[in-house]
Amino acid sequence: MGIFNIDSGFNRALARIADMVLLSIYWLICCLPIVTIGASTAALYYASMKSHLEEGTNTRNFFHAFIRDLKQSLVLELIVIGVAAMLVVDLYILPQMNIPLGGVVQVILTVTAIIGIAMLSYLFPLLARFENTMLQRLRNALLMSLMNFHYTLIILVVNCAPLLVMFFLPDLFIAGIPVFVLVWPGAAALINAKIFLKIFAKYEPVPETAEKEEQAV
Repeated sequence: MGIFNIDSGFNRALARIADMVLLSIYWLICCLPIVTIGASTAALYYASMKSHLEEGTNTRNFFHAFIRDLKQSLVLELIVIGVAAMLVVDLYILPQMNIPLGGVVQVILTVTAIIGIAMLSYLFPLLARFENTMLQRLRNALLMSLMNFHYTLIILVVNCAPLLVMFFLPDLFIAGIPVFVLVWPGAAALINAKIFLKIFAKYEPVPETAEKEEQAV
């Protein structure tokens, strides 16, 4: 009994850490071609949500989603890169131009960039969970990120935790690089997946055991 019991808290904690490491490794390997970062991220969230629901294995779920969502993720990546490039260029050029209401325009662009980052946090989890058109997915990411703003803030903090540590505690970041590389991607996905399941449950018209839910928004 005790810690040797398979259902003990200690063994469950070890199993969850193993999930984090395994998912992190899968995500890192599948991100290596660079253009597959989106598909790898969608697969990471798919496997993480399935892990919480105790459906299937991490390996099967991850690679099933990676192959399934590869084409759609590439389109999403192009859209994200295009919009991000325009915002970065505008934010860089605008301060150098002496135009009327330039400060107001810059504030609008900054707010737009923040909303875009919030949307991005939802895009690939939505791809992993729902069957949508591209336009529906973009609209849903915007609406969900704003309608669940308190959750969105938590998700952004979790996603940006390594950057915050690097900025405020650089020595700790350097010492913890192995953890951030081999554990944090999976850990962040599992933390956020629990939040996304709670958010998505409000929009799901069919049981969660379905392979891939239909559009609900």
